[in-house]
Amino acid sequence: MRGLVLLLVASACGRLGFDAAPADAPAVEPCAHLFCDGFEDPALPLWDGATIDVGSTIARDAMFGRSGASLHALGDIGDSVAAQFVDVFPAAPPTDERVRVYIFTAAASDLNVEPLSISNPGRNNQIVFSLYTDSVDIHAHGMAGGFNVTRQAPPPRDRWVCYELHVVIGAAGEVELFEDGVLAAEKTGIDTRPPAGDLSRVLLGITSKDPATLEDLWFDDVAADTAPIGCN
Repeated sequence: MRGLVLLLVASACGRLGFDAAPADAPAVEPCAHLFCDGFEDPALPLWDGATIDVGSTIARDAMFGRSGASLHALGDIGDSVAAQFVDVFPAAPPTDERVRVYIFTAAASDLNVEPLSISNPGRNNQIVFSLYTDSVDIHAHGMAGGFNVTRQAPPPRDRWVCYELHVVIGAAGEVELFEDGVLAAEKTGIDTRPPAGDLSRVLLGITSKDPATLEDLWFDDVAADTAPIGCN
């Protein structure tokens, strides 16, 4: 397996991401969002940590990516998590939270996984999206407004796919998932206020999966913001 590790650096203007790389780091494009990572630097100074089950791995892949390197998560059979995490959104939840990521999955691989989660640090309040062999969905764990919305169509394979998860936080909130800029699933009029107080944490990789499957995914060009991000 190709080896890998993640990166993120703080900018002079207080944002996290590309524009604050140290002098000896590889050149990276400026970050126009609260948080950006294209995985061009092997250091991980601003990721707050990783959650990795025994037998699984998550690391930087210097040899493969949408643009340069990428993040490679491999979830072994019997395990459920191999994810990097960072607390990027305010503890007092803003109205909107958005995370954009490009994901590559091989055609022959298993696909029964939650690759992205927006949650509180304790992970008892979560809004996630899932990739399956024949569908994608958005759903919640531990939220007052529980929901599960499925789009019954196989997600693209063998290419980089742009996903953006959007959460409108409120008593009559909304969750949207965009695939390559097109709305793939949405749920409106739901209580998206986190009972534990915040949705500050972003988890990326294999945030949960069916323990009976082996999951193999690559991630690139991650961005988080309170304004629309889009695909580029």
